[in-house]
Amino acid sequence: SFGLALAIVGLIRLVRGGIGWRWVRTAGTTLALILAISAAWIALFPRADHPVLDAIEAIAPSVRLTYLSVQERVMLSEAEQYAERYRRQAEELNALEVRSRAEGAALDDEQVVKISGFLRGYTEMRLGEAFVHREVRSRARTRNRWWLAAVMLAGALVVAPQILSQLVRR
Repeated sequence: SFGLALAIVGLIRLVRGGIGWRWVRTAGTTLALILAISAAWIALFPRADHPVLDAIEAIAPSVRLTYLSVQERVMLSEAEQYAERYRRQAEELNALEVRSRAEGAALDDEQVVKISGFLRGYTEMRLGEAFVHREVRSRARTRNRWWLAAVMLAGALVVAPQILSQLVRR
């Protein structure tokens, strides 16, 4: 969030004329370094958290489809569907409890215990589906880490062409 806010402020200042092209080159170099470090990170530690790759997937979800097999896509889709189903069921139970309080017909203790038990169960099931989601993505990233790292490194070189041109000159 802080990096995004900083980037937005930098763009606003650029538009208003407060930042020279030197800062734009610096931002490009910084982005290139972040991509290069992320490429090395995914190559070395494919099961670790990868915020840059996660951000890219959040912006363009179709990126995930490039490294997931058909079976993994199905598993992710099912996990998301089940998690959504459990979320809706928990919301329905919460709405039932709120409605009973609003209408003045309070639930007895046994019903409250049952509802809270179901809510805990639905929460655990949603956490289980989130685990499946993370595990499937981690395994796919591990299997495809070398070409994912190569693509991110190529992206770093595209973002900062001055680095590439300096390497070519040398």
